[in-house]
Amino acid sequence: MKTIFIVLAAVLLLAGCKAKEVELRVDTQDLQDALAGDDVTARFIARFESFGTLDEEKRAQLDSVQAIVEDAFELEDYNMVADSSQVTITVEGELPIYVGEPGGHDDAFALYIWPIDNELLPGFSHALQLNVGKGFDPLQAAMQKVSYMLAIDAVQPVMYRLRANSGAPIPILAGGAQLDGTGFAVRAFSIEDGDRINLTFKGGAYDAVFGGMLLSLPAN
Repeated sequence: MKTIFIVLAAVLLLAGCKAKEVELRVDTQDLQDALAGDDVTARFIARFESFGTLDEEKRAQLDSVQAIVEDAFELEDYNMVADSSQVTITVEGELPIYVGEPGGHDDAFALYIWPIDNELLPGFSHALQLNVGKGFDPLQAAMQKVSYMLAIDAVQPVMYRLRANSGAPIPILAGGAQLDGTGFAVRAFSIEDGDRINLTFKGGAYDAVFGGMLLSLPAN
């Protein structure tokens, strides 16, 4: 099984407030493997920051949320650090990568890639997006029973760290994002084979809209 290394922020599992950022590391060859029918997972790491002291009630709530998260995700690590002014939670694990439009699978979160056919955009073959599945509503409801303030949001700020390793440049189209820290409205560009870019969707419209991109992958 191929693994896409994804870095997510621990907020994914805790927040009615947003994550600081969800970072996803994606290799284009792994996307091609998913399209070819292989079972591919995406490794994630996430960080969530909550301000205020960690009293006994809050600690009990966070422990309950941790148990919910560990049941819903394949985790490698869940770490909580508290000081006098804030609590930081970091979570690392794996998410599935599915072929098809978002929402058709049982997982709470997944990375989705699906083909597009738009004659106005002939240079792009697929859409790529972190999104929720059928397991999200039950996950959110379980968290709300613990605390509405700790219930996870569906839409999270996301940074895709996308590496081209398919043997050819990868055309990308995105809007309202930041490319390696520089914001733009709409931009088409290519990732040279062997290079990696950071494409971030956060704030503004992306407080309510899932961030993603169009891309074109070479034929296997």
